[in-house]
Amino acid sequence: MISYKPVDTPISTSKVIILPDPLFSDATCFRQIMRALKYLTFSRLDIYFIVNRVCQFMHPPTYSLWVAMKCILRYLKGTTTQDLHITRSSSFALLSFTDANWAGSIDDRKSMGDYLVFFGQKPISWKLGKQRTIARSSTEAEYKALANGTAEVIWLRYLSTDL
Repeated sequence: MISYKPVDTPISTSKVIILPDPLFSDATCFRQIMRALKYLTFSRLDIYFIVNRVCQFMHPPTYSLWVAMKCILRYLKGTTTQDLHITRSSSFALLSFTDANWAGSIDDRKSMGDYLVFFGQKPISWKLGKQRTIARSSTEAEYKALANGTAEVIWLRYLSTDL
């Protein structure tokens, strides 16, 4: 992968990952690389979505998943100079952002919901995943994401009070 050109995005979110492809020959190698990428998502939130997306279908891995994984590696190669700066802050406010993508999963048409919680200027909690129940509209999907984000903020508020 050293001689590969870097890319600007890890993968298109509109691309279907499950294709009727033959199985990838070296499943152990594929899983080891995906495990390393999964670990990297703790510090690289920009690849969190696509790594989790590929991990949903990695048993058994296919060639289309191998291509998707190589695209993530090419993206990481092009973004080695980008990093997340965490600085000292005097603010102790909890700030949350939520979003939803109604029927955003192409494979099963479930809604995706996410939230990101900041403590001052530092991100301390986040989640991105499929919503457990099926939303009938984009507004309902947004409300479900908002409810999940609000529950997380309330829990963090109780935790900070206890500490």
